[in-house]
Amino acid sequence: YLLGRGGQISIKPNYCEVHVPLGARSQVTLSDGTQVWLNANSKLRYPEKFNNSREVTLEGEAYFNVAKMKDKVFVVNTSDVRIKAYGTQFNVKSYTDEDLIQTTLVEGSVSVEPIKGNVKENIVFLKPNQSLNFYKEGNERNGARRTTGGSGKRPTARPAEQIVLMTRI
Repeated sequence: YLLGRGGQISIKPNYCEVHVPLGARSQVTLSDGTQVWLNANSKLRYPEKFNNSREVTLEGEAYFNVAKMKDKVFVVNTSDVRIKAYGTQFNVKSYTDEDLIQTTLVEGSVSVEPIKGNVKENIVFLKPNQSLNFYKEGNERNGARRTTGGSGKRPTARPAEQIVLMTRI
């Protein structure tokens, strides 16, 4: 922050946006070494260079291979949930025209928390090969469900088993 005559002036980092049209895919390497593969009809917003935090915003679907940095968590913000990754590989599907946000963990660990409601009580930690389906507000199934043996990028030999974690937020 800089002090000016009118008070504080915040200097925001320069941001980049990648828009992937229908029928296309794209790959981006972020300044920290994190690799992101974007699916069709997706948008990723991220700073040119990460400073104190590593946060990006996603609309659509992306697979993340997060660079490990013990002192800085990697955060993916969507319309309704925030995913915190701890040096890991995971997929997020969050299209604005769909009622469902799906997070699938391949390797490492992530936490998923709703942006609205009682966040502390509703944080969910995923283990490898687990998926979390979060139903957006307005959907009659609003809330989250965890699925073991999810349909992530890697196949799994475990049978699918669904555990209801919360039904209303």
